[in-house]
Amino acid sequence: AIALIGLAFTILIDNVFGIAVSAKYDTFSLSKFIQKNFIKVAIYGSCIIMCMFLEKGANDTWFIISRVLISLAAGAEFLSALANMTIMCPNVPFLKLLRKLLINEIAAKLNIKKHEVEVFLYNKEQNKCRKKYENQKSKL
Repeated sequence: AIALIGLAFTILIDNVFGIAVSAKYDTFSLSKFIQKNFIKVAIYGSCIIMCMFLEKGANDTWFIISRVLISLAAGAEFLSALANMTIMCPNVPFLKLLRKLLINEIAAKLNIKKHEVEVFLYNKEQNKCRKKYENQKSKL
C-alpha cells in the first residue's frame, strides 16, 4: 500500500510541475492533460495488477516483483517531475547537477532538439526564475 501511495504522490508532483510548465509556455490543454493521465494510470495500473496476479499464483505473500515495478514507475515519474522543475527554474544547483541526466526528457517536453536545451534554459527572456534566483543569491 505504501508503494502505491508513493507512486500516486510522484504522479501528483509530476502533474503539478507539468501544469506549471505548460502554463508558463501557454501550452496547457485540460483535455490533453486528462487524456495523458488516464492513459498513464491505465498503463501503470494494468501492468501492476497483471504482475500481482502472476505473483499471487506463485506465492500468496511475496510481492517483490510488483514492488519493484511500482518503484520503477515512481522513478520514471520522479525523473519527469525533475525535468519539469528544471524547465521552470534551470539555475537551482541541485537541478543543474542532474541536467545531463534529464536532457532527453527536457527536450521531449519542450519539443526541441537535445543540443538546443542548454540554449533554451539560459534564454533570459523566457526564464524569470533565473533572475529571481540570482537576486536572492546576491542578497545573501
